[in-house]
Amino acid sequence: MKSTLDEESRPQAWSLPHGMASNVPGGSLTAPMHSIAEMHFHRLRYFVDLIAIAYRQAVQPDPMPRSLRGERIALGIDVPELDTVPLWSVRRDDGGVAVPCVEFMLDQAHRSLEIVCREEEQVVRQHETLVEDCQLTLKRALLTVRSSEGAGASAPQIKDVFLPGGLLDELCMPGGVLEKILRICESALVTEASGVRH
Repeated sequence: MKSTLDEESRPQAWSLPHGMASNVPGGSLTAPMHSIAEMHFHRLRYFVDLIAIAYRQAVQPDPMPRSLRGERIALGIDVPELDTVPLWSVRRDDGGVAVPCVEFMLDQAHRSLEIVCREEEQVVRQHETLVEDCQLTLKRALLTVRSSEGAGASAPQIKDVFLPGGLLDELCMPGGVLEKILRICESALVTEASGVRH
């Protein structure tokens, strides 16, 4: 299975992940990538949104959960298995939640976060403590998954690995770690675009 997920720093064409038209799969709605940080912010948002949607689907099942297929295609992520992640997310009676491909998604989110932080170091440094807390929580979630699965997954794994509901609450609830990460990264990019640092 071919994947572009490890091409971390290569600028590529993209279109805005939200509000895209239906002909995105044909590749006609693309715009030049302005920066590595911007590309990885949109990748980060995709994986964060997908994890959150899958978690909500497990807690409160929706017969038609929001699809991020268009965003995935626009970002050049050639892993169609990710489109079905929300549909296969389940919750046990003890509160544990299984999200398919969760290690892969957490790992990709963590990688993109590190790249945005590196590229926007001056701005992100203003939120250093919060960023470090967010990174530690992501790493803790990854370690929890890997202790359940064994060796780290180099590709998405479609199988039930149950995580504590409290950990996913910490990550996915409104005001949680993943939302805070997006706000910090978005703030850094807005600052860059407005020329505040110059």
